[in-house]
Amino acid sequence: MTDLPIGRAFAVLAERSPDAVAVHDGDDVWTRRRLEDDTNRLARAWQDRVGLDDVVTVALPSGIDLVRACVAAWKLGATPQPLAPTLDVAERQAVLDLTGPALVVDGRLGETSTVRSRRSCRGTPCSSSRARCSTPHPSCTPCAAS
Repeated sequence: MTDLPIGRAFAVLAERSPDAVAVHDGDDVWTRRRLEDDTNRLARAWQDRVGLDDVVTVALPSGIDLVRACVAAWKLGATPQPLAPTLDVAERQAVLDLTGPALVVDGRLGETSTVRSRRSCRGTPCSSSRARCSTPHPSCTPCAAS
């Protein structure tokens, strides 16, 4: 199993032992199967905004939602970037400007989750969530691909 991408490894573990505990937070316990099914749904919901080698900023407190967001990002071939939800506004913005994540997850995951596309190029918001900038810049990887 060491040659598998991490997102696929979660699927294999769920296939092997679906009822094994994957994560728990207090009284909230999730099995491998539940985590697999849930993160597949999240990944499908995000797939138009997140792709291979993208960064997904996850600004959630420690808990199951943090794990869910990270696993969903891995399933899409992206890199989750945990960010303390307690950062002050200026520090948070500086990190987001530096990393340029495809997505920022900063609210409880569920039907009313706060998930925003954050693609930008040199401070100019992109006109589409898949990184086609309104003002392309050759040095910006997403713009260069446009």
